[in-house]
Amino acid sequence: MKCLESVLGAPQDFVSSYDLGGPEHLTYRQLVEKVAAALGTGKPIISMPMGIMKLSVGLLEGIRLKAPVSGDQLRLLEQDNICDLMAVKRYFGFTPVRFDDMLREFVR
Repeated sequence: MKCLESVLGAPQDFVSSYDLGGPEHLTYRQLVEKVAAALGTGKPIISMPMGIMKLSVGLLEGIRLKAPVSGDQLRLLEQDNICDLMAVKRYFGFTPVRFDDMLREFVR
């Protein structure tokens, strides 16, 4: 929110697009594991090969059934989606909180 407030407060100072992220790189699995632990769920996290996911989603979409994810979402998961760890500090002047710290505040 601090970044958004800065841009809305002085739009003339921000004339580009900016990568926004925390001070650490996390995989999707790490994010899921951290959220599950914070919520206290005891459900197992099962990895599934992307080829099987694409085939399953393609079949479900082909017969017009709703899949838990879309083919487009799977394509996005295949791409690295990371940013410069120092981008927020450089452009907005503060260090964002770590995911674990933010999660503790959010899940309370």
